[in-house]
Amino acid sequence: MNRKPSNGVARKRRVFIVDDHPLVRDGLAYLINQQGDLLVCGEAEDSAGAIAGMEACKPDVALIDISLKNESGLELVKTLQA
Repeated sequence: MNRKPSNGVARKRRVFIVDDHPLVRDGLAYLINQQGDLLVCGEAEDSAGAIAGMEACKPDVALIDISLKNESGLELVKTLQA
């Protein structure tokens, strides 16, 4: 289900991970990067880092922990949608 540009080559889906636990981020990144059609384009431990990182890498999908240290993941989603 990769999007194919005009040259016919499939592009990897970019994934951004937001979790305040480094071990969880590392584990998810490892598993995601093992998939041929996925690529972790960035990671963050908090909302501020997530917003800056997502602006830089323009992910196709974000995996966001629901309970971050400074803010809930749901609040981050609302901020990103605004």
